[in-house]
Amino acid sequence: RPSALRAAVCAQLFERDLVSTLFEWLDSRELQRLSHTTKGCSHEIRVTLRTINLDHLTGGTHVDYSEIVRIVRLFPSIRVLNLCPYLRRHCPEPPWSEILNLPKLRELEMEGTGLNDSLVAALPEQLESLYVSEGVCIPISGASLVTALRRCTQLRELSLVMNLPHEAHEAEALGEAFQNCHNLKVINVSGSIFSDDVIIQLSERCDLIDVDISYCILITDASIQALAANCHLRVLKADNAGEIDRGRHRVTDESCMALARCESLEKLWLRDRELITDASIVPLVGRCTGLLDLDLYNCSITDASIEAIAKNCPKLKVLFLNHCGDESMVKLVSGCTNLRELHTFSAFLTDTSLFAMARSLADLRELSLDGSPVTDAGLIALMKGCPLLHSLQLANNGPHMTDTGIEAMSHLMDLHISHNPRISSNGLVALIRRCPSLTSLSAHMCSNVCGFGNDDASGGFRAYVKQRIPLIEQSHPALWKMLRGA
Repeated sequence: RPSALRAAVCAQLFERDLVSTLFEWLDSRELQRLSHTTKGCSHEIRVTLRTINLDHLTGGTHVDYSEIVRIVRLFPSIRVLNLCPYLRRHCPEPPWSEILNLPKLRELEMEGTGLNDSLVAALPEQLESLYVSEGVCIPISGASLVTALRRCTQLRELSLVMNLPHEAHEAEALGEAFQNCHNLKVINVSGSIFSDDVIIQLSERCDLIDVDISYCILITDASIQALAANCHLRVLKADNAGEIDRGRHRVTDESCMALARCESLEKLWLRDRELITDASIVPLVGRCTGLLDLDLYNCSITDASIEAIAKNCPKLKVLFLNHCGDESMVKLVSGCTNLRELHTFSAFLTDTSLFAMARSLADLRELSLDGSPVTDAGLIALMKGCPLLHSLQLANNGPHMTDTGIEAMSHLMDLHISHNPRISSNGLVALIRRCPSLTSLSAHMCSNVCGFGNDDASGGFRAYVKQRIPLIEQSHPALWKMLRGA
């Protein structure tokens, strides 16, 4: 136990100016015991601890109001404090007055906790990072956020996820308050009703490097062009809200043409932007060769863009796309050999693509091949060539895959298959036995899976499900009923 460590060892662990997250290996009781240890151990920890992340608390650990107060008072040097949804259930009214008075607090993460306007308006002015998520119990008004932003002029990171005002006049006032935050580098206003004017003014005042304006229905090319012209962007998330923007509220190829000047861009998300085509993606990836994460799902691109990505983005690690054929996929995996996550929906990918992945993507961790008619041979080759693969999604792949392919799978943690009448209970039993780390299994609309009620494998299947898989997402009514009664 940490409390049994010698003082010298503890001093070495905590004396460095590094972030130390205590809740990864201590619960609240051990934390309090450390306050009473001797030989300097307590002093070293109390004066140097920088981070307390309550997100590590589990259902077996209970922290009430008095314990949080005690923890905060024990560690006055806290700079980073994460208050997670756990507190909503066990401590609906955290001791905000104690927390907000921490003299060295620089980063505060508040999610699912009982905030109100007066508390937000009183946020400490020395804050450098603020994260407020949609889980708050009481809606926060735009006026209190304006007051907070005018106080916290040292903010470098600001995330207001789905908590922004939905009235135009409040959004305008909040946009004006942003202008006080000259040090902002990272901002997340996804889901807001901010107009182009707010984003343009913000880009002119702050040299932003990480911006999330996903699902902002009023954003157009003008905002992205301003960000590209005025900021040294490394990350831009601008996913659409799921439908084509109406009227003038649109993001088109002109945005990507502007982003081509951002040669330091590492992450770009443009999901569901159907007005973006090869005309802008090809020149963009030709300039932004350091891309690591790219989401072009449901953009109007063809093999031309995919081949340009293969040619110019060798560092790419995460890619989302659709409507890809074997020829372009082979070029993609041959050029982007560092891919760790590949997600695509295409009816034109066959075993040829899987053979190419097995040859080139030794570091692949997650793969989605929805709609692709791959067979057992391709899956067997994939499992052999990609030893780190732990998540596989094969939805709507038709009757081409059988138990032979399922039984060849190993080292998986997540598997999602659907609409395959040739997968049986025997295949799932073999899969679970070969994959001891499996935690999630979905066999949606696999009609032959529910036909094992009286066979020898059914008991083993239910036993393995009960023991090893805490979550089964299974929509077939007969099997679902059986599993719930197992």
